[in-house]
Formats: sequence, C-alpha cells, structure tokens
Amino acid sequence: MMDGTLFDKLEYIARVVRKSSEPFGSIQLVLSGDFFQLPPVPDQSFEYKKPSLYAFDAKTWSKCISRPIFLTKVFRQKDDGDLYLCLFPIPKNETFCPAFVGILTNMRHGTLTIEDVQQLRSLSRPLHYPDGIEPSQLFPLRRDVEGCNNDRLKELTGVQHIYQAMDSAGYDVYGMPISRENAQSLLDRMIAAPIIPLKVLAGVIPNNWITDVDFDR
Repeated sequence: MMDGTLFDKLEYIARVVRKSSEPFGSIQLVLSGDFFQLPPVPDQSFEYKKPSLYAFDAKTWSKCISRPIFLTKVFRQKDDGDLYLCLFPIPKNETFCPAFVGILTNMRHGTLTIEDVQQLRSLSRPLHYPDGIEPSQLFPLRRDVEGCNNDRLKELTGVQHIYQAMDSAGYDVYGMPISRENAQSLLDRMIAAPIIPLKVLAGVIPNNWITDVDFDR
C-alpha cells in the first residue's frame, strides 16, 4: 500500500520531471484502493520511527485528488455461499447472507453493534480437525506471529534444532557484484528469518517455491 510520504515524493518528482507547477506535474491520476485496511508499514531503514501515513494523509493529496468516489456495493462475499452456510443461515432465494455482509461492513467502519458482537460470539465453538492439521491463525503484526509460533513450538516434545541462514552477496541483473551494504539492505527486507528453531512435527510454510531433495529422509 502506498503511504503518504511516498505519494508526496512522487508528486514532487512528477513536477520536476515534467517541468510543471501543476499538482503531480498535470498528470491525470486514477487511484483505487481499500483504505479500511491496516496503515502502511513504516520504513524500518530510518534510525528514527516515522509515523505511518495513509495515502490520503499526504500533504499534496487534496491538491491532486479532487473527486473521491466511494464504492458501496459488495461483490467480494457474494459468491461465498459455503462460508455463509457455516456461519449464518442463508435467506431463501439468496446466494449470500446480508446479515454477515452487514457485520463485515460495520467491522471495517469500526461501528460494530452489541448485536453484531453477540452474533459473532455465538459462533465460538471447539474446532475439530480429524486430519490433525491445526487451522492457521492470522495476525496483523509479525511479533504476534512469532509469539504464537514460539508457544506452539514449546508444546512439541523432542529436541529443538536451530537452523542458521547462510547468506552471501551475489550479482545484480547487469552482472555487477552487489556491495555488502546493498546486500544487507536487501536482507533486512526479507520475510524469512535468519535463524529458525524447529522440532519434529513443527508446521512450516515456505516463502518461495522449492524443490524437495530426499525429503522423506
């Protein structure tokens, strides 16, 4: 997601490149996005913490965007009939549950009612997974994910093994060697952790397609 700081930078660059004093260098902008999501992640490369800004918090936003259009019709949950059947009864002659869509809308707006909360809590029940594969949990922050993973790892018996990544600077698309500074900057943006503790039966999700060699061993 584009943050406000990047938007301001691009607006400035556009004016300089096009040698125009008009907002965004007189380039016509058509932007789309969902501003009910989490705010953009701050740039961790700065020594000081900069607050995360939505794109519409940019200093130049109001100068560049004069006509916002709000889309109100929901399409995303329209075809999720199987999901609704598990949560709420679907009204006759309907392919989706308006009540569930209404709860999702209120949740996105931060306006959940007492009835919404009670209906969601009524769905709480023990989960049964005969295949032994525990459903994945989703968290908004990486530290929450790491905390949950560590707790689950402690519950497993057996010896814990520590795996250390072996990273080295390679070459760019032009065949030129990448400096240590640039290589470290790229590594800092990696999703994969440099050190991973594992036990037998620990769940693992690859971050990239890999080829298994003698995996059964």
